[in-house]
Amino acid sequence: MKGQVLAALKNSNWDYRTVAGIAKELKIPKYVVVEVIRENRDKVLISAMKSPKGEELYALKNKKSKLQDYWSSFRSMTAQKYG
Repeated sequence: MKGQVLAALKNSNWDYRTVAGIAKELKIPKYVVVEVIRENRDKVLISAMKSPKGEELYALKNKKSKLQDYWSSFRSMTAQKYG
């Protein structure tokens, strides 16, 4: 499962992923995704922003830097505020 979850995080169709989205795509329970993320904290970035539903967003650290994450968060908040 580890490889599948990390591959889902690497998927270039998405900048960030939710636990629910990964679980649905892989047809596995959410707790399995959470466990893989927890066991691979050195490889997984938790975004500064949340999904529209308030869920945590994740990406691979080698896919996004903290600076990129903060910039994405800033752009998202600015777009929501000013359109």
